[in-house]
Amino acid sequence: LPISPLRFRYSHSSGRSAHRLLPGAVLGLATLAFYPHIVLPSRMLADQDAWTYFYPLRAYAAEAIRSGRFPLWNPDTFLGAPFFANPQTALLYPPTALFYVLPVAYAYSLSVLLHVCMAAIFSYAFFRRSLELNRWGAIVGACAFAFGGFASSHLGHINQLAATAWLPAILLAADLSLRRRSVRWAVAGGVLLALQLLAGHAQHTYMTLWVVAILLAWRLVTGPGVAPEAESIQRLRTNEAPVDGSSGTGAQSRPDVLARRSFAPRTIRTVAGTLAWSIAAGFLIGGVGFGLASAQLLPTLELSSQSIRGEGLSYAEATSFSLDPTLLARSVLPEYWDTVPGEHVAYLGGVALGFAVIALLAAPIRTVVLGAAIAGIGLFLALGAANPIYAHVFDVVPGLDLFRVPARWLLLYSFGAAILAATGVDWTLRADRLPPRGWRAPVVLIALAGAVALALPFQTAVPRTIIALWAAALATAGVLALVSRRLPAAVVGVAILAATLLDLRFAGTGVPQTLAIPSDAVEDREVPTFLQANHSDGRILSVARTEYELADHAAVVARYSGLDDDTLLELQTAIKLDEVMSPNVPLRYGLATVDGYDGGVLPLRHFLEVASLLVPPSELRSDGLLRTRLIAVPEERYLRLFNIDAVIANRVSDVELNGVRYDTATARTLEPGDELQVLLPGPVRATAIALLGSAACEPSAGACPDGADVGRMVLERVDGTRDEVPLRVGEAVFTEDRPGPLSAEQPTAGPSREGRMDTAARIPIPEGAPVTSIGWRSTGSTPWTIRAATLEAENGAQHQLMLVPGLNRILFSVLKLYERDQPDRITPLVHEAAVRDDEDALEFLRTSAAEELETTVVLSPDTADGALPRASGGAAHFERVESSPERLMYRRVDGDGSGYLVVDDAWFPGWSAEVDGQAAPVLRGDVHFKAVWVPPGANAVTLTYAPASVRAGAFASLLTGVAAAALFVWGDGLLRRLRVAADRLARLREV
Repeated sequence: LPISPLRFRYSHSSGRSAHRLLPGAVLGLATLAFYPHIVLPSRMLADQDAWTYFYPLRAYAAEAIRSGRFPLWNPDTFLGAPFFANPQTALLYPPTALFYVLPVAYAYSLSVLLHVCMAAIFSYAFFRRSLELNRWGAIVGACAFAFGGFASSHLGHINQLAATAWLPAILLAADLSLRRRSVRWAVAGGVLLALQLLAGHAQHTYMTLWVVAILLAWRLVTGPGVAPEAESIQRLRTNEAPVDGSSGTGAQSRPDVLARRSFAPRTIRTVAGTLAWSIAAGFLIGGVGFGLASAQLLPTLELSSQSIRGEGLSYAEATSFSLDPTLLARSVLPEYWDTVPGEHVAYLGGVALGFAVIALLAAPIRTVVLGAAIAGIGLFLALGAANPIYAHVFDVVPGLDLFRVPARWLLLYSFGAAILAATGVDWTLRADRLPPRGWRAPVVLIALAGAVALALPFQTAVPRTIIALWAAALATAGVLALVSRRLPAAVVGVAILAATLLDLRFAGTGVPQTLAIPSDAVEDREVPTFLQANHSDGRILSVARTEYELADHAAVVARYSGLDDDTLLELQTAIKLDEVMSPNVPLRYGLATVDGYDGGVLPLRHFLEVASLLVPPSELRSDGLLRTRLIAVPEERYLRLFNIDAVIANRVSDVELNGVRYDTATARTLEPGDELQVLLPGPVRATAIALLGSAACEPSAGACPDGADVGRMVLERVDGTRDEVPLRVGEAVFTEDRPGPLSAEQPTAGPSREGRMDTAARIPIPEGAPVTSIGWRSTGSTPWTIRAATLEAENGAQHQLMLVPGLNRILFSVLKLYERDQPDRITPLVHEAAVRDDEDALEFLRTSAAEELETTVVLSPDTADGALPRASGGAAHFERVESSPERLMYRRVDGDGSGYLVVDDAWFPGWSAEVDGQAAPVLRGDVHFKAVWVPPGANAVTLTYAPASVRAGAFASLLTGVAAAALFVWGDGLLRRLRVAADRLARLREV
């Protein structure tokens, strides 16, 4: 009996704690219910960006960390590039540790679940603590934001999803800092901002700072409201329950209720104080956030100066992927099965959107203003180039020119609309709700009617069933709002939450980013397995397309017969991306590639310059991806320059015409005066050459009329005799605009031009001794292309000729692999050097013969100062000994001469060199590579990557951490003392 009061208190406290934990449990269970297919490791997400970008980068990082190495450098993509400095690697972001202890695909799935749940819980906390909405409104708004279209469409971008999750938490900390005048909460907001920065998507942080500014401005105009601790005291004094709609109607006269209904009275002193603290809190949050993240930001800044973003984005680049106004209605309404492009998705669900409309019509204007402002600014900026005012805003507002894809501003719309949805549910369930002012409903309805009228002409392609579902979902919100007066608030709240979740779950069925494939689907594919076994040292390059059917298509379909059609298509796409080694897939297999894929600060600017040797500059992609631009094996001199051991091509791109099979993967273009010779594996008694060729001229213009001589075909026989066969337009070579039975792609890059046709010609070979080699010589004034050549033998055999010398071809079921006969493993010292700017250096690399490229290095004037040393002695060779990506070690294997050691790895600030223990400069050679002068007799060269930006960033983060900890512990106490001192000084002045 004496302890019964204690039992009562314990029971009451336990019930209250359980009551507070319930929303978190609901949101956690909802997260699992939305993505049950990735809870267990048997499934993995197969979004293309996750597959070709985040999986490979996380796999590379995990392998390095497990081996005890912190990965500062990645030599395996883009011919070498900084790894840690790329913010999207998120090496310092705490949840990335999942990838170091779990399989990459499963760690990715758990990271998705974690951040979706975080987004929901943080949003709920913001709606409850900052906006003081009831529990049902907060949880519905949290679901609309975390399970809505914006978050769902970015499951394949884990960095964007992670940054999105921290947005509401940062807002909550900033708001509590302002309302409580708390240094501690401002420091907490800075820590959260640092975590968002480390998540690896600076654009989301930039947008988050916009929302923080909007929130602080809103507080400045409307007043700080009632701080949470003051509200709790008021409830204790009046013995009232929280305003959740489940309580009675006795809250009509409460000051905190009235504060939510209108703008609070303001005085000049109050406004000035709020403004001063808003500015101070903003600077403190930003200072702590950016300071703590300096370990990542300073290396990223150094990388940015050398990247494609180093000179900023033009207006055209910055507005790429703007929100299409014709898709606006489909962006903000549920997709169901009729999807729009991923960057355009921002639905909340029809039910949640209906309550957002109710908020606009009737809810307290104070909170509605905040939600509408955030959502409106988000839509305004998301339209980008489609917005006639955006160009003027772009010129004035700092930061907009740093990022592309304006459609990502839909993040603000999604969060602002979620605020409105939460506010609408809050108003619906409150027993003390006040009627709206008379002007609001007509104004809002007229505005909505105008928006619908503008959108209707663009919705003709939307299935009628989806339009009916939109109407039903919106009507459901209206019906639930109408019955809320007649049913208990808890019953209506459960119904609203259930309807919202059901609507959101159904709305996301067509989002391809949510599809998950079996985790074992890509194991033991023939091409990756062969490359791992035979080409783990050199580089590979893929020119293969994915437009083909898997060789084991039927077996795959039978094995995974339980998958729906969309998931099965996603599975086959993932398999093909692995088979063709699409960038950056080789990183997962421990392979190196010339190619790369990145939508952020990479590739380096100089990479795109040397990549123009393979792809015409006008056809280069800004993200550096080469595979979709190349369809033919590069010339042999470029294979050597880039140290390419193997090239992957697609057999599907080969053609058959009149019974002759042509291999088009080694097509070559001959400029006037060029020669090409193909050595046969052995003597062949040949009867004819089937040639697929075209000339870039128009007979109507008189450039090369029919019968014009464009070159010679030279046959060398085993007995030493030579035959020359003239090649003429209209007989052996056909003009590009001439109709014919075969449409062939361009040999160098890009898709074939519309109407470009080629005709095959069969050129008889005179009788004689067996043929040992076949050559072509261009004698005309117009370039012409040998797309393919097939040698026909007396015994009926066909020999498809490889027009790039020194290659072996290996055929797989669908793909084929071209291997170099003797890949480079020993590096010769280069004796000749010249200093030229990048434009002249590229011209030299583009026009020089292979022998000249091997004996001359072109040095950049920004790294080569003064007179160049002269090489002496004979030939000398170095080989690379066992080393790491950040430490390259070479030793002399023969000769004692001097020269330049040119390393086929990218030059970048932060690389240093030692030659026999003595410091030596690292020069930029051949536009993109590292070059080190080696004097006579020197035997060892060591290059080390240890950028000063990493050390400086670590020191700045450490210093900020110490200062932030001190402010967190003593800041509020010091601030209180300052306030007391100021009050005393004011009273003394009055006296």
